[in-house]
Amino acid sequence: MSTSKGINPALASQWHVSEDGLMWTFELRSDVLFHDSTQLSAQDVKISLEAAWATHGTLKRAPIAGIYATELQQVKIRLNRPFPMLGMVLASYSNAILSRNAFDSEGAVRQLIGTGPFKLHTFAPPHKVVVERFDNYWGQVASIEHATYLTGHRAESRVLQAKSGEADIVFTIDPSTFSQLRTEPTVNIVSQSIPRTLLLKLNSGHEFLDSVETRNALSLAINREGIARQVLHDSDMASDQLLPNSFPKWHMKDRSNTPQNIELSIDLLEKQGWLLNAKGMRERDGKLFELTLLTYADRLS
Repeated sequence: MSTSKGINPALASQWHVSEDGLMWTFELRSDVLFHDSTQLSAQDVKISLEAAWATHGTLKRAPIAGIYATELQQVKIRLNRPFPMLGMVLASYSNAILSRNAFDSEGAVRQLIGTGPFKLHTFAPPHKVVVERFDNYWGQVASIEHATYLTGHRAESRVLQAKSGEADIVFTIDPSTFSQLRTEPTVNIVSQSIPRTLLLKLNSGHEFLDSVETRNALSLAINREGIARQVLHDSDMASDQLLPNSFPKWHMKDRSNTPQNIELSIDLLEKQGWLLNAKGMRERDGKLFELTLLTYADRLS
């Protein structure tokens, strides 16, 4: 995918959509080898896409009627209704194409055998992955012979890896550490906005949250600008939309942010029957307004 050209050809050199929008036909490259040296075929693509289609993910939501390997290097996807987003969905990492040898007899993935510029050398989840250059890659062969990926759950650990030189590239550094990292002669900071949003997702099926008014009360109690200022060091990054105004192509300018309003939040809760008890807790019908928050371990501090 690219912002200027849209979908770029890769394993499929070209494709076309029928006039009624119900049939997509993909012509595969003939010079692609998997990491086990077998050639990419339409049957491999069919097996991988059907596996992705059968599991929870982006392809599961597409209105697909069937996936067919019509010729050695041709794949067809029939839809129940026109779906112009199919090309973008297929480009998702969750729909990667693997060799048929990666699957066992029951269709479960047992090996990671892909077509990319690097092949798997060591896989030690959840902390370490080592890849090595695939010299028979169909595109431009990588100049790096191998790479090691390490997970660093805590931001402090990633900062230490950058300062010590343990890691060559470190992602998602806390902005508050930029000042100390800039004093390190061997560290180069590249800061760029990415389309990523931190959300507080509510379970609307919960007996306390099945009311729109109650969920709205919680929303009104959140100081979005304060959180953005303390965590991201930029209050303008606050948003009650999917993306903040720093992404103008997707941000709805005619919709203003929801400001914090504690009084209105309390009023909505009390109208739902959530009243303060003697201990200062919201209570209704003998039940305390208590919720469980699930998050990552390094976000609890």
